[in-house]
Amino acid sequence: MAAKKKTGKESPVTIVLKDSEAVRMVNACEHCIDYDDTRQYLHGICLQYSEKPELTAVATDGHRLALCKVNYVAIECKTGIKLNCILGREAIDWISGIKKCTGATVTLTIDQKAGTAAFELNGHGLTTKLIDLTYPNWRKLWDDAAKGCQKEPTAYFNVQYLNDIAKAAKNMGGNTYSRDRIGLVFSRKDPKTEAMIVETPDNGIHYLLMPRRA
Repeated sequence: MAAKKKTGKESPVTIVLKDSEAVRMVNACEHCIDYDDTRQYLHGICLQYSEKPELTAVATDGHRLALCKVNYVAIECKTGIKLNCILGREAIDWISGIKKCTGATVTLTIDQKAGTAAFELNGHGLTTKLIDLTYPNWRKLWDDAAKGCQKEPTAYFNVQYLNDIAKAAKNMGGNTYSRDRIGLVFSRKDPKTEAMIVETPDNGIHYLLMPRRA
């Protein structure tokens, strides 16, 4: 997908959110950022805001996509202004540097015309450049994947158990392709009852993971 320069003449948008919410946003999305030099438009977190009102943070590397609906205290902008920008590495690192959340507010002013983002927290701040490229249409990808899906999860599983199985798969040996994938098969009778996790297709090792009841 060809990257395009943004050319909008948007007025600045000021977002006020709790420090813990800024950290939550980065923690939710950062692992999905792509650092391929040929796709620099994926090198950050995309922030989008419309008059719904809804503030959304998104990151994708083409294989996985993280979406975080951001809870903000206030947003100031002219009527009809839409926010669609990409926070780069420097901005993400600044937010990640908030080591202790105290409930203080982070003020983020985004000037899409100038291509800058200015942060302020407890008298300390940062002004940095946005990634001046157009983010891919992630909404189409999300909507296509969501078609036919139930509104609520079919089952819930213990995160630590899933993590343990993923680590075991990495350590089982075999070729890289086998170690980098895990198959997931739900019970045909009732997807809420059990899930068969097939570690790799060629080593004969399988796991049966039971869902959480509550």
